[in-house]
Amino acid sequence: MSSDVASVLMQQQELAPSGAGGKIYSANTGNGYEELDFDAYFSDTPSAPKSLEDVGLLLPSADNIAALTEHASARFQQVLDSYGIPAPDSISYDERGNMKLPADYQYRDELEQALEENSGLDRELRTLNALASHYAEIQKLAPFREEYSAAGTQAEINAVLQRYNHLLKDNNSYSKIALNFSDDGSISLTADGNAIQLT
Repeated sequence: MSSDVASVLMQQQELAPSGAGGKIYSANTGNGYEELDFDAYFSDTPSAPKSLEDVGLLLPSADNIAALTEHASARFQQVLDSYGIPAPDSISYDERGNMKLPADYQYRDELEQALEENSGLDRELRTLNALASHYAEIQKLAPFREEYSAAGTQAEINAVLQRYNHLLKDNNSYSKIALNFSDDGSISLTADGNAIQLT
């Protein structure tokens, strides 16, 4: 995983506040499983935590991504409805964290304004993108881990290392993540155009 993606993940979550009021999700965090109110966690007016230990940083697990997808989908649709604009086909982010929209999306300025005025939702979408990116890279390594564990001789180990060498290099290319939207604003995730399977 690139340090840029890890940095974005940290930035998106570091201002997560505590609070109550919304649906509570059991989230897998760096502090173990915690009950989190995503409305408060991704508030438009976050309060700075006393320390990073106070922040339950979300881990790139299937259950976290599923919960966040559900929450972000509902919240995104509410914002779109309040601004009277349709969802784009997709949103992605470049290496610097800049949002990329389809060239033919006619409501770019309105959506950018909506996300600027709803900064919690903007952070939530970026966090979902970052978690999905980490998850996709972890999934790419799953066959390597299985084959490496099953290798019984040095020759077999060397063969596995050779076969997956492209995944183990620092210059490995990372999957392009997209948040895809249905007409009702529901989010689905793809990596390099393929659906991310949350298994």
